[in-house]
Amino acid sequence: TPEGNVHHGDVISHKTENSYVYAESGLVTTVGVKDLVVVQTKDAVLIADRHAVQDVKKVVEKIKADGRHEHHMHREVYRPWGKYDSIDAGERYQVKRITV
Repeated sequence: TPEGNVHHGDVISHKTENSYVYAESGLVTTVGVKDLVVVQTKDAVLIADRHAVQDVKKVVEKIKADGRHEHHMHREVYRPWGKYDSIDAGERYQVKRITV
């Protein structure tokens, strides 16, 4: 774009400069920001100053140290027969969308 932005997916930007915005699912909008990296996936959302993206590994280390499942489990899992998407989970249930 003329403002130096890179968009992937369903993205609307207004008064946004020199930013990378990735939307895996759903709409992501930015207003009045510059020099950002925004990555939205089914598992998580990352918003970072584009000059600090090298520190993402520190955030991943924190996620691991806190025992969070996001570093090793993903919502969408591929198998030989197809894939499944873990839509929701609770203490005694889990809902999956299965695609064969």
